[in-house]
Amino acid sequence: MKLYYLYGIHPVISAINNKKRNIFSILCNKKIFDDYENLIKNYNYKIVDNNTISNTVGKDLTHQGICANVSPLKLIDIKEIDFSDKKTHKVAILDQVTDVHNVGAIIRSAVFFGVNTIVMQKDCAPEDNAAMSKSSSGAIEYINFCKVTNISSSIEYLKENGFWILGLDSNQSQKIDSKVLSGKVGVVLGSEGFGIRKLVKSKCDYLMSIESKIQNLDAKNSLDSLNVSNAAAIIFHMISSL
Repeated sequence: MKLYYLYGIHPVISAINNKKRNIFSILCNKKIFDDYENLIKNYNYKIVDNNTISNTVGKDLTHQGICANVSPLKLIDIKEIDFSDKKTHKVAILDQVTDVHNVGAIIRSAVFFGVNTIVMQKDCAPEDNAAMSKSSSGAIEYINFCKVTNISSSIEYLKENGFWILGLDSNQSQKIDSKVLSGKVGVVLGSEGFGIRKLVKSKCDYLMSIESKIQNLDAKNSLDSLNVSNAAAIIFHMISSL
């Protein structure tokens, strides 16, 4: 088991509030301890100066005066989740999205808009780490985090449990239609460079793109798609209101 240091107020405090997260030690400055004593005092902690924390997590990282030595989150088997308990489950399926900052930003938007599960492939996907937690602003502690062997098989499993699967593909002419976003919805987001893989795409019930409002043709040609985390935030917002 590979331990690592979370850093920053939101990631560490969120980890403390997550009963499923194993925390082995905490380093913090006096001000942070005074602000969060009721939480920090329950762990093996040490009050130190900011330089000590910087030397621990990395000198160029914004730690805000606190870090925690933790083990990775326990992954959840997708088949352990009860998708029958309500009619409005929302799932995000990341098909080989590899940038930890994008994954973290997607998780933050997912939690904000009520998407309760993230599905990623065991291979070709990053492990949870400090950068991912920081990019998610600690939201990684509040979501079902699944790693699966086969994305296509997992999509089939979701379909068997009443999900419609929507794949976001900037090359599609069909724009997102709110009629297909209600009920149980799984949203497939492809990798930063290559999008959704062909086999995974074939498993989607719908392939749609986010409509651009750019009027200038030159701008449209150079800005023909959104960053995957930006696209995720838009679609999560759309499905949250249905």
